Amino acid sequence: MPRRQPGPTRISFLTGSVSRCSAPTDPRLQLAAPHPPQQRRSRRTTSRAVGRRTSHDDAEAQQKGTALSREARRRSHGGVGEGAARAGARGGGGARGRAPLPRALLQGPRDSRQRWVYLPSFSLLSALSNLCWKLRRCSFSLSLLVAEFGRRRVQPPPARPLLDRQRTRRHARPRRTRRSGGQRGPDQRDRRRGLPQLRAPAAAPRLRRRCHHARTHRRVSISHAHLDEPGREEWEGFSTGTRAAAAGGITTLVDMPLNSFPSTVSEETLKLKLEAARDKLFVDVGFWGGLVPENAFNPSALESLLNAGVLGLKSFMCPSGINDFPMTNSTHIEEGLVTLAKYQRPLLIHAERIPDDEDDDGLDGELDPRSYATYLKSRPPAWEESAIRDLQRAMKDTEAGGRSEGAHIHIVHLSDAKASLELMKDAKRTGASVTVETCPHYLAFSADEVPDGDTRFKCAPPIRDGMNRENLWKALLDGHIDMLSSDHSPSAPDLKLMEEGNFLKAWGGISSLQFVLPVTWSYGKKYGITLNQLAAWWSENPAKLAGQKNKGAILPGYHADIVVWKPEAQFELDDSHSVYHKHRNISAYLGKELSGKVLSTFVRGNLVFAEDKHAKAACGATILAK
Repeated sequence: MPRRQPGPTRISFLTGSVSRCSAPTDPRLQLAAPHPPQQRRSRRTTSRAVGRRTSHDDAEAQQKGTALSREARRRSHGGVGEGAARAGARGGGGARGRAPLPRALLQGPRDSRQRWVYLPSFSLLSALSNLCWKLRRCSFSLSLLVAEFGRRRVQPPPARPLLDRQRTRRHARPRRTRRSGGQRGPDQRDRRRGLPQLRAPAAAPRLRRRCHHARTHRRVSISHAHLDEPGREEWEGFSTGTRAAAAGGITTLVDMPLNSFPSTVSEETLKLKLEAARDKLFVDVGFWGGLVPENAFNPSALESLLNAGVLGLKSFMCPSGINDFPMTNSTHIEEGLVTLAKYQRPLLIHAERIPDDEDDDGLDGELDPRSYATYLKSRPPAWEESAIRDLQRAMKDTEAGGRSEGAHIHIVHLSDAKASLELMKDAKRTGASVTVETCPHYLAFSADEVPDGDTRFKCAPPIRDGMNRENLWKALLDGHIDMLSSDHSPSAPDLKLMEEGNFLKAWGGISSLQFVLPVTWSYGKKYGITLNQLAAWWSENPAKLAGQKNKGAILPGYHADIVVWKPEAQFELDDSHSVYHKHRNISAYLGKELSGKVLSTFVRGNLVFAEDKHAKAACGATILAK
């Protein structure tokens, strides 16, 4: 009887298809293809790369199942390989007992024409495959960080209340199933605050030797940033900004409503931004809308913007520097919160306000505009304190039974760790719905380290002294600061006035999107931060703030966004390092030595970045509130 020819190979990764978003042209990232019939090697040799499911294979696997299981247990450490041994017994893993690719990665019927393809040369993808096998039928959330691969149980991060109305419901624990022959299926327990204990494949000693001291942790990477498109593509843009995000392990961005032109303050301007982002996104991107005086007292205009899909609103309590995005006062904010309460979405506030009694005499005289101390004096901590004091009535309105119950106030990029932070603590204690963030540049730099004339360090609020930096770290570790964000704010190089070095005239903003995760890890190690804390600051809490219920946790139905990195790897941001921002020379982090190298990034199951190469096609999606 003539031998039946095998059918086409089918494979998908997690919830997406690799073919949907082309991977980088690296031979280790390409799917293994079967040999043509005239070049096909013997069945025993070929099975190392391609295993065929036939009834003969199943019978042979059942005969060898007991021996394979004993061999798997002997090779594993402390029973780690037991689950994989059972899988190998069922799958008939080919020559030398190599385990097949998990069934969760395969689509289509399992018949004699189906081929199973896996990549023994790409150890990181193999590790992810076994992780998917362990949690099969589960989509991975945006919060999975694979440092390497191993068998340590993940400890959950400490729970802190944040936007309680958005808490995810509890999920029932699936039952274990019995398979034919009395064998038990793999443990499918869904642990809400951590991962089940992972088991390495018993028949993959090469992978275990490579990743012997590995750990698996959760991490989402959500950051708000200024992508400046449409209208100011010479500053950044969706393509370069999302490329930099993918290279830095950021899988979701929420774009700010200003620095683009026009600013996103209406339904029409949001449509312009959506059109500009089409086919340019390498990561997922959502959008904040703008609260400005012209729409603050117009509920129908705000409702139209919110119905169009913005995730929340942003306002400035001081001049923004953008003509079509004027500042608001506390009255505008209180009125805007009433509308936001109907949608249960947040209001992000740039909390700097010039005090009514401020005296400008301190800046009179012959002060050097190249001196960073001059700029620091121009925006004192009293500006932040004055803004937050002015918001006290608005924050009280968000309490239970208040006029704006259901709305939420979020203070962006807090710099003052003294009076301003104490006011935020008091508001939380009284029951106001408020959160606060800071940025990596406030945790990495201090005022005495900023060279005179180096305007790359100019931002608002400014980077303050070393004691303030220590207090910010303490507040972050104690949970008084809820999350971190990049506040990536680039511009055209000529606006930074780097040759002139005038801090008072140069455009402010830190260009940082590609570096924020390694920066947080590198500067936080001296304070003993953990990867689980990194996950809470960059993933769980930002996802709740943005209302993303399918991101921020490892649960069924969540997005398969994965970051693979090596936390011990050190690298220097020198001229040879690949930087994907539009203007690499304006970043304050250039020349720094960092730890934590991003190896690859997956967005919704699609490989978008690996080994300094991006996918050929942009496969990120826009995120709109419903």
